[in-house]
Amino acid sequence: MTANPNNPKSPIQKSFKCLLAPPMDFKQLKRTLWIRMAVVSSLFLISITIYEPHFLKYALAGICVGIFFMGSLMFSAEHPKGREQVVFSLTRMVLLAYIIVMLGDFRLQETGIVICGFLSYKVGLVIEYVKQAFKSTPYKASAEAN
Repeated sequence: MTANPNNPKSPIQKSFKCLLAPPMDFKQLKRTLWIRMAVVSSLFLISITIYEPHFLKYALAGICVGIFFMGSLMFSAEHPKGREQVVFSLTRMVLLAYIIVMLGDFRLQETGIVICGFLSYKVGLVIEYVKQAFKSTPYKASAEAN
């Protein structure tokens, strides 16, 4: 018998003692992630502007790369290509690594700021993961008896 995470009587759900939250509509998830990324990027830009204004262009460049990467990931999620997807993902990562290093002018501090701006999309994803984890309802023993 294979473990199905959607089956409430599966061994996975019994071991974790919780039910998974219902999946969110992809368009709603996409909109939520874009809004969260905009908020996190704005906070990042404001803090860079206040404390280290000479790094502002590197932060903006990193955020632009993050926006491109998140859009690329969402396109890949909407239009999966199977085996071609692996090649596209590898090419995307190599190109992004090259772009990030070039935007940082081969200097460690500037490259770090570009990477922080680039990873601002990850903060939105982490917030969504945590929100979904807290949305899950506890496993009820009465559901098992039925």
